[in-house]
Amino acid sequence: MGKKKGRRAYLNDYRRNEQGAYEYGGRRYSYRGTDLRRKKFLLSALCAAACAAMAAAGCIPAPGMGNCIYVLLPYAAGLAAGGGMCLALYRVCTGGDPMKAYVFEAGVQKLPARAAVTAVCAVLASAGEIVFAARSGFGGRGPGFAAFLFLELTAACSALLVRKNIQKMHWI
Repeated sequence: MGKKKGRRAYLNDYRRNEQGAYEYGGRRYSYRGTDLRRKKFLLSALCAAACAAMAAAGCIPAPGMGNCIYVLLPYAAGLAAGGGMCLALYRVCTGGDPMKAYVFEAGVQKLPARAAVTAVCAVLASAGEIVFAARSGFGGRGPGFAAFLFLELTAACSALLVRKNIQKMHWI
């Protein structure tokens, strides 16, 4: 009979020992390198920078942030994706070394895609803001426009750096 699949399938890897305590018997992944602590710090700083930049961009009085769906929708999606990126990074940072297989799958394997989605949404929000300003003008909010673009593009670059750095990490 095959293993169960679903949200709690990882529980199949736990078995009781002689004392009645549960022990993990599944696969473990070890980081191949000596700089794991430094890498985790770098990833955390980049993720925090991306999320802080996206949150700050939402507080800026930019021209399209008031009522434009093609600015607000990618912005909101990017903010949600940034939260997902932070959650996956939390799994990586707290997973230990060696890391259990289900933590590896939820953290290391999902982080690159979540970082990419965050970056794409930030770029789309920036593009939407540019289109809105081109169609409707700045409405006296030129500095807000520039700040919004700067913050969103900073978030995109930070998220792409998270993706690049997590992909360079080798786990065996």
